[in-house]
Amino acid sequence: MTPDVLKLAVPLYFKIYIFGILAFITGLPAILLPIILNDPKADPSMSVVLLPWLLVVGGWWWWILRMPHTIRVHDDGTIEFVALMRNVSVQARRLVSIAPAGFGNNLYVLKHDDGKLRFFLQFTGFYRLLAEIKAENPNFDIKGC
Repeated sequence: MTPDVLKLAVPLYFKIYIFGILAFITGLPAILLPIILNDPKADPSMSVVLLPWLLVVGGWWWWILRMPHTIRVHDDGTIEFVALMRNVSVQARRLVSIAPAGFGNNLYVLKHDDGKLRFFLQFTGFYRLLAEIKAENPNFDIKGC
């Protein structure tokens, strides 16, 4: 495989938008809690309602921070997916399939022998990479690309 570095091709305003919305949604309980508890008739047990909120928002952060923003292809055929919170390296021969995640919006799932990765399919040069993977691994199943 040809060594290469593929970068996520999304505009800066999109990245700011995603992280800005997540930061706002994460901080919303910090704004609402004092308002709720400031009322003398307020029931302090209402703050328990915010726990599911924080769990859901934490899941969104987990999902976004684990999504690759760079793909590095090494000489030995190893493909490294780099995210803010993790790096995953996998050999091309261990890739099983790539398919849409079901929502559209360029969100895809790449399955490999050890698990799966979700990412946006907006990497410059990604289709060339898929052709090289398919040439090295004929059993690699490509759906919807």
